[in-house]
Amino acid sequence: MTVSRLRTSLIAASATCLGLAMTTVVATNAQAVSTVCNDKPGSLPGVTLSVTDSNDHVVSADGAGYMVCVFPNAAAPNLPTGYSFVIGLDDRGGLTSTEDMGAVNLDNTFTVHFTLPEGQTAISAELYSRVNSYVIGPNGRDVTLVLQPAGYTSGTDGDAPEPLQDTLAGITGGIRVNSGSGSNGIPGMWIGSTVNRYSVSLAGSCPNFNTGAPSGSSTDGSIAVRLWAPHLTAGTFAPVRTNSGWLRVYIPAQVARACFDPDNPLFNLGGDLVLNHRIQLQRSEPSEGTTTVSDAAWILQLNDDGAIILTVPEVTFSSPTYRITATKKTPIKPVIPAKPVVPAKAKVSGKRSGKKISVKVTIAQAPAGKSIAVAETYRHKTKKLASRKARVGVNVFKMKVKGKPRKAIIKVTLGGKAIGSLKL
Repeated sequence: MTVSRLRTSLIAASATCLGLAMTTVVATNAQAVSTVCNDKPGSLPGVTLSVTDSNDHVVSADGAGYMVCVFPNAAAPNLPTGYSFVIGLDDRGGLTSTEDMGAVNLDNTFTVHFTLPEGQTAISAELYSRVNSYVIGPNGRDVTLVLQPAGYTSGTDGDAPEPLQDTLAGITGGIRVNSGSGSNGIPGMWIGSTVNRYSVSLAGSCPNFNTGAPSGSSTDGSIAVRLWAPHLTAGTFAPVRTNSGWLRVYIPAQVARACFDPDNPLFNLGGDLVLNHRIQLQRSEPSEGTTTVSDAAWILQLNDDGAIILTVPEVTFSSPTYRITATKKTPIKPVIPAKPVVPAKAKVSGKRSGKKISVKVTIAQAPAGKSIAVAETYRHKTKKLASRKARVGVNVFKMKVKGKPRKAIIKVTLGGKAIGSLKL
């Protein structure tokens, strides 16, 4: 199932910048977080925002000095059913889809919270920022996003986007929603990236992205993300150079299990060993073909609850596809250490009675089928007293020998190797 294409210009055009259509959204209350956005019918009221710096010191507890707008995608038919949002500075100039908060805000953390209208529930999120968390409340309507700005190059919308503007620190994104009955989607899954737009597809045993229903496929699951961004930067702040970005994907536990191994109990135990045996990453580019990404070029984390976070720290453009697949379907069996082999030993005892000595040989354990032999050595001569193949369990020999005027030695061997003796 392929997701409709998403782009950084999430807001319908109403102003012009650098000769290309850009959006400006003006908050009606410039003194605090915006609750209504001009020219955006249906924008959500009661949006809250707090900002902290890299040391967790509060920069703005109530969002003062910043603006945020959360509005439905109804005006943008190419976007999925849901809401888009943009966060920027309260500079009384309004918000644009390429809002730049500047390098001073790059390490700040923005926590935005809003509540969807009755009858709507949140599903997955498509984000153009660094993502710390995306939490949907138990009622399905309360949404909390903890985000950090990202630098990126925006571009024209197309399969070969041209650079438009370099942004030092921007936050935009969107969430999908259910309205009443109908599709159920994949709650909690999110993707963050510094791109112009991207599309997502789930295949094989993965659930349907739009409905969340099992696909019913017996083939191995895969999740693919195709990215579009300009090949070069715009040169807004520095000379033009090759553009690069990053990709981060959060896959909830139930989706990870369905996609990569629904029956393997080890999947929820965590640890890189399990993941390295189960999952691989491939990159495809129309002009480059398909290659398997080396382990050093990507990071895979497994949460305690079984959720997966995939990070590709450096992505080059123009339009690569990253596909996560299971390397094999057979479950991984835990390695059980072999039981230590206990060397076989013979207990040999003797009891004199007149001119006879009763000898008893006991072997507690021995490999079945190996040859056991009992012999007497006296004056450099050896006489075999008993022999047989070892039986399962305890092996016992009883015999009587003549008492000698000088000491004799009873020797026991297993497979030709001495395992016990007794001087008479």
